[in-house]
Amino acid sequence: MNNTLTFVNKLELDPISFSVMGASVKGDDSAIGFFGSGLKYAIAVMLRHNVDFNIKTHGKEYKFYSEKRSFRGEDINLILCNEKELGYTTEFGKTWTLEQAFRELYCNTLDEGGKVGVGGEVNADHQTVISVNDHRMNEQYSNRWENFLFHSDPIWSNDKGQIHAPKTNNQNNKYYKGVKVGASNQEMLFQYNITKDCKLTEDRTLKYQFEWDDSVADVILTLRDKKILNRILKRGEETFEGELSYSEFSVDRNASEEFIEVANELNKKGKLKNRNLISVLQAKNPTKVEDQAEDLTKKEEMILKDCYSMLEAAGYYTQGFPLIKFKSENTSLLGLAKDGKIFIESKCFKLGPRELAVTILEEFFHLKSGLSDMTRPFQNFIFEQLGEKIEQIRDLKEKLNR
Repeated sequence: MNNTLTFVNKLELDPISFSVMGASVKGDDSAIGFFGSGLKYAIAVMLRHNVDFNIKTHGKEYKFYSEKRSFRGEDINLILCNEKELGYTTEFGKTWTLEQAFRELYCNTLDEGGKVGVGGEVNADHQTVISVNDHRMNEQYSNRWENFLFHSDPIWSNDKGQIHAPKTNNQNNKYYKGVKVGASNQEMLFQYNITKDCKLTEDRTLKYQFEWDDSVADVILTLRDKKILNRILKRGEETFEGELSYSEFSVDRNASEEFIEVANELNKKGKLKNRNLISVLQAKNPTKVEDQAEDLTKKEEMILKDCYSMLEAAGYYTQGFPLIKFKSENTSLLGLAKDGKIFIESKCFKLGPRELAVTILEEFFHLKSGLSDMTRPFQNFIFEQLGEKIEQIRDLKEKLNR
């Protein structure tokens, strides 16, 4: 039985593609692979894993193998093709796996309008055939749908990407142009395929995770299906969708009427869980907290006094900003920083001194920094505060140990 895995491209391949470094002519934005370096990576990886393969093109067969050579007292495995030395070794693409080698060959073949299959006779005339004889690469082919989305039709799409139905095995893959380029550590309610504006590393994984994530948020913003929107926006930090970042600019420019309607309705009921989106909606429709101010009860005054004492002991004199208690219909709102004042929702006093202290501290940081909630600059500011506190604790311990 013929178990040879073949990658058949309709065009003949110039040997420069696997013998000369830096040679690439892929200028098409829709291309998935990077044949210039990718083919060399795949060759090096397969030889490193003792995979038997060859390339047939222009009526000629090219066989690849490696030979040990000495370089500055160390052994290297130099790659040869038909007895001709190539300019790279089996360490090229050192971090790549066979899965990545298969992905590269598969994507390149699709880019060239070719076909991939196992078994059968293949005519190499006027085309390129890469033949691979190894059960591990055959397994990659059998499991290819785990790393590609070409078999799936999107349930929603725009110019930045697509939303696909979730997989039955709950894989949390991140796709770019139909190819897996990363994975989320959190549950994904749907599958997402970004089709534009993502930078990849040399091993074809995401260079900037946030770039892909932000594109997903932009795709979700344009959704019109209220059922799907409800499912996405009701989930919190336990899911990938619950931690997506929505910018006020993107919401103003791209959000569908259905998205705004569902988000506002859920927010009003306290069922909107994405904290970033809650902040964006608050900025667009600010709560008139001054009109909802309430006097503190004596019990609340005692709780607040304990919180102030706790915070002052940690080095934060938050009493410098007036604190006002208010009551809101928004059940998810705990605090606001506005006009040099700290506004605390009445229910926060019922959550205990620690939760109240944390809420006061967060609003204190907003007023001190002048930065908005759920933004990277504000996140950096908080980490700077944490770093300073860690240094102070270290210095104090050193003094006590002298």
